[in-house]
Amino acid sequence: MADTIASVRSDDHAEQIRKTRVMRSLQFHSFLSVIQHVVILQTEPMLVRECCGGDVATASRLLGSSISIAGMASLIFNQVGGKLSDAMGRKPFMLIGPLANMLAGMVVVLRPGSTWAVLLCRLIRSVITTFSGTVMMTAALNDTFSTSPKNFGLALSKVQAMTGVGVITGPILEAEILKRGKNSFRYPYVALSLLGALQFAISAKLLQETHPIEKRSAQIDATHVLQNVNPFSFLSLFSSKSLALKRLVGITALQQFLEGKNLSDVSQLFQKQQLAWDIPAARNFAVTWGIAVVVQGAAVVPMLLKRLGVFRFTDVANLSICLGMLVQAFCISGSSYYLGALIGLPGMNGAGANGLRGVATNLASKVGIQGGEFAAMFSNLRALTSIVSTAAYGFFYSWCVKNRVNPGLTYMLAGFVG
Repeated sequence: MADTIASVRSDDHAEQIRKTRVMRSLQFHSFLSVIQHVVILQTEPMLVRECCGGDVATASRLLGSSISIAGMASLIFNQVGGKLSDAMGRKPFMLIGPLANMLAGMVVVLRPGSTWAVLLCRLIRSVITTFSGTVMMTAALNDTFSTSPKNFGLALSKVQAMTGVGVITGPILEAEILKRGKNSFRYPYVALSLLGALQFAISAKLLQETHPIEKRSAQIDATHVLQNVNPFSFLSLFSSKSLALKRLVGITALQQFLEGKNLSDVSQLFQKQQLAWDIPAARNFAVTWGIAVVVQGAAVVPMLLKRLGVFRFTDVANLSICLGMLVQAFCISGSSYYLGALIGLPGMNGAGANGLRGVATNLASKVGIQGGEFAAMFSNLRALTSIVSTAAYGFFYSWCVKNRVNPGLTYMLAGFVG
């Protein structure tokens, strides 16, 4: 009996060590992925504008169009890649992101004056990096922590914390590169290639395969996947036999309306027009927001999840972000704008969905949807939510300005929906 207990404890200890190693490697992988995404954050729009002869309107149109095309391409790429990863494992698909960044950076360095070369590389990076990072990262977390929604939420928060570190580090690195390179746009792309090569080498060595052969879908192959491509397959989640799954997917979809990238454009307008912030003031808030994401993922969300559990945490996160957005909607100064962000910290950036996503993953597996496919479905739903929310916020903000209504009500709309 004693030997049996000792054996079980030894197995549990070994499993815990494995999960810790997986978690650390995923965090570092996420950190490097985010840095590559933001190390050309300012450089890329400026380079496209230069390629367009300084025509801001044309550059803006091309940048916006490339993102729309990337969003539509992602609907197909995510689904195909997600299903293939269920049959072939996660690690190979996590490595294509840094490889794509490495090659894209090299192309732009060689052809910096070609508008289409720059935009094509932007499109490819956007599609592949999102899949390799977000979709495969979520699938790997599902593989490792799917038995406990709370642990899944905690793990997702830790990854988001490293995302915040990357958001802070990338722009600082870019600014230093531009300064030392005398504002040459080539050097940030050289850094992009080098970071991609570094991540590829490190991840190839350190990343562990989280989807073992015995759990893979042997019946799925490339031909089967391509014959059954449906970029809107995620809509089938809403016709699932599981009522709980349909409700959770609906709730998490609405919570994605609160992602920072969806509110970014109207926030920039509000800060400049209503708060009269200059560029340094807006930059300081962006850096503060990045720090807040780190604190949220590393301390606030894990603490609340452990103490409250998944569902009570979701309620608290939703209430906090609603109140925070309400304060920002009627803020009259920069101080009250910061206060609103502080109040909404637990639910900021859609974090209220962290625990529910683990529960939804378990329910999806019970109706025959595997981890990679579900991660791809959720990513496609997230992409669609981003398109809808960004357009809705933009039109509502414009309507408020034209009708002399407080445009800050856009924040109240976001808080109510999310």
